[in-house]
Amino acid sequence: SLNINKGSRVVFDLRNTAYIHYGDILFYLPAIIAISKTYNCIILSKQSNVDFISHFINNKITISVNYTKIISDIIITSPYSMFDDNNSNKIGLGLPTEYLTCKYPMFLFLKIMKILKINHSNKTYLNILDNIKYSERKKESAEWEYKSILTSPFIASGKFRDFFNFKRRKIIDIANHLSRDTDSNILLVGSDHEKSIHLETNNSFDYRGKSILSVMSIARNKNIYRAIGFDNFWMHYCNIIDKPYKPIFRGRFTKVQYTNHMNFINNSF
Repeated sequence: SLNINKGSRVVFDLRNTAYIHYGDILFYLPAIIAISKTYNCIILSKQSNVDFISHFINNKITISVNYTKIISDIIITSPYSMFDDNNSNKIGLGLPTEYLTCKYPMFLFLKIMKILKINHSNKTYLNILDNIKYSERKKESAEWEYKSILTSPFIASGKFRDFFNFKRRKIIDIANHLSRDTDSNILLVGSDHEKSIHLETNNSFDYRGKSILSVMSIARNKNIYRAIGFDNFWMHYCNIIDKPYKPIFRGRFTKVQYTNHMNFINNSF
């Protein structure tokens, strides 16, 4: 059973990047912000993600790369990382096996607030989310003078869902069509190891391998007038900054997973 006392620290372990991606960090944000008002809250991160996490939170929440454990620490992490060590004071917080009845980040927020016995309400969550959106939309954007479509045709996880790249080609075809019809450019985004993949694109700027914060800053520019890609981080980020995004669904195998993603996850923000 969970051991909670006044000296407990709540530690979000986000170091396992095999299971916790940029979009997952966004899902955790409202819960982290709410918990930090009651507990000493620490985020464990790989060095490569520190700047990304810092972008969204205030300096009252500690981000740690070298973590020193205290016995009373309450660890919150992905269910896949539950057994990485022998710490029994641990909570696995992830996708449910049953049908969701609210947006996925709110589901995580309500679950963890109940477990930690913190007073909360749906309104608390919505206020935090509104603040995240307002703050992000007010941030300065990088200069970008070209009318462009942010295009994200790569899958970071679950690549088997587009094994033959049919959906990737669909994304590129739609982006090229939009580019021709609107006399605009394509801003191609992806990771460094995806730079070698050849794509037939119109009038494109290739920003694969650029830092995520630099691309986020460009995405906030008004000349990035819309986006298209897989149901991934960029879909969620565009929702937060109120930028139109056409998602190409990767797909899920079970009815529960499909329903949850279509109704409560792909439109989380």
